[in-house]
Amino acid sequence: MRVLSLLRLISFSFILSFLCFTDLSAQMGGRGDQRNNGRCPMCGGMMGGQNQQMNIPDKLPAPKDEEWVKNFGQVYALEKLSWVKNFGQVYALEKLSRVQYEADSNKYGVNMPYHMIIWQENNHIAWEEKMFSAYGISSDSTVPPVKQTSSLGEAYQVGYDLETDLIPRYEWLIKNAGDQNSRDVLDFILMQTRMHATMFQHVMGMGGMGHGMMHRN
Repeated sequence: MRVLSLLRLISFSFILSFLCFTDLSAQMGGRGDQRNNGRCPMCGGMMGGQNQQMNIPDKLPAPKDEEWVKNFGQVYALEKLSWVKNFGQVYALEKLSRVQYEADSNKYGVNMPYHMIIWQENNHIAWEEKMFSAYGISSDSTVPPVKQTSSLGEAYQVGYDLETDLIPRYEWLIKNAGDQNSRDVLDFILMQTRMHATMFQHVMGMGGMGHGMMHRN
């Protein structure tokens, strides 16, 4: 935990040197329950909060219906598979982000904000590969193709879209992670992902130029 706290402090110091950090969490997530009074906007049912607790006793009557037990086991397996599938998708998107940013940085001769973001993406990929190894599952994932941009502004928008797409995915993985270590690592990656989105939002608001936007000679 001390290591993660130190990494958080280092990340904040780097980002704050680039821009005044503005929290995107209120814009990107967590507003649905308040906006719809805790109900699903599609069906009207109660959605519940992220940390909602269920009162499940330590012991329950053993189910007597074998088919019910079989179906319950299948549902449980699919829930676990769903987490693994989503984790694989996030990993693939992280790899896409890295190659997309490298391509656009080289294409337009711009170092920032790409330089800082790319090395953090490298960290995210390395950490997630370690997590795959620790889980004992394959990290093979199909990486989507790089989008060919026609302007620097479009490149920034692509970066912003990639990062904001990752935010709810990480939130879901953290909520449904099976252990605290996984939650801690993913929570730290989520924090940096929100910062990346803020950085792209900042440069788009400045028309692509401004503090930290160092073009290559």
